[in-house]
Amino acid sequence: MPKTTIDDALGLVQTPGTGFSVSSSLTVTGAASVAAASGLTCNSFLAGFIPNAAPQTLSAAGAVNVTAYMTYLNTTSGAMAITLAAGTAVGQLKKVMMVVDNGDATLTIADPVSASLDVVVFSNIGDTLDLIWSGTAWRILGAYNVAAGNVSTPVVS
Repeated sequence: MPKTTIDDALGLVQTPGTGFSVSSSLTVTGAASVAAASGLTCNSFLAGFIPNAAPQTLSAAGAVNVTAYMTYLNTTSGAMAITLAAGTAVGQLKKVMMVVDNGDATLTIADPVSASLDVVVFSNIGDTLDLIWSGTAWRILGAYNVAAGNVSTPVVS
């Protein structure tokens, strides 16, 4: 089998030898996937997507839904402990926001990117957390307050 190269200027080029290479840039579109194999270097990237499901409202201790993009926290009944399990697909986005405050909502992330980033305390209306699932861990994209612009809450530890 000849060596095949995709070149931006020349297109598909075949030369003596074996293998496959891309000499400049590669754009993957559609439902394609890229996997690393022996002798192939694959720089990983995450392209986020939002699950198409109705928002969840949590008003008691329990699990944050991983099938919906948005989860609203309502602590009318007081403080609550909540958990976030593993995501469902690479690139899945998740947003959690406190909308009613009558006590803290303490979120424990089951699969965090780091053990030092596995607990988030929501203490004010507008506290918001944005995450993306890497396939093995939740990565925090942002922790902020949309109501007051407060940069000190929510607290990630």
